[in-house]
Amino acid sequence: KQTDADPLKPGNIITFYSNTSIDGTWENGITWNREHVWPKSLSGGIYNTLDDSDKNAGTDLHHIRPALTSINSSRGNKAYGTVTNEQTFYPGDEFIGDTARILFYLTVRYDMSITGLKVCNDMSLLLSWNNTDKVDNLERNRNSSVQTIQGNYNPFIDNPGFACAIWGNTNESTKQICSGSYIPEVPPTEPSDPDIKDEPVIEGGWTLVNNLSDLSSG
Repeated sequence: KQTDADPLKPGNIITFYSNTSIDGTWENGITWNREHVWPKSLSGGIYNTLDDSDKNAGTDLHHIRPALTSINSSRGNKAYGTVTNEQTFYPGDEFIGDTARILFYLTVRYDMSITGLKVCNDMSLLLSWNNTDKVDNLERNRNSSVQTIQGNYNPFIDNPGFACAIWGNTNESTKQICSGSYIPEVPPTEPSDPDIKDEPVIEGGWTLVNNLSDLSSG
């Protein structure tokens, strides 16, 4: 009721995949249940591996979304794809970006492999979903709500461009999808010009940062 609340109808929640507003009262899974966006059977056992904050992928609130029980059942453990059929599952136009950003988060935080564990066979598809379905206020509000409960954000919601920065150079397809996004190149070990100083002059309102703690949203 807190993380997935319907802002227009107190007591209701917005369900994942179907984007429907229903009564948020827990009925032991009769109407809705708790969907693990990354199926447990495709986790390689990492659901039971705790990180340094005693959290694991199976109990992380950034990962768990309410879904209609009927849809959750038909979703099963299929890999994500462009259509829903016997082999793949399409999460819906309103949730393709949300799904991608959840998978990105789990990959980074719990060292899980999206393609290796067959949760999605094409990283370029997830990158395109991330670009196509932009972060909306519901997703931002949920990110903040989860942070108040378990103490951390999903950084791919605050900064969707991180996805292309990390995976944009994977192959020609990801490079094309991320064209125009910031994709860092491997810096040279030594400057080619001996007159170049250690500290570059950065113009246009940019600020040089030396570690991740210096980064902020925006």
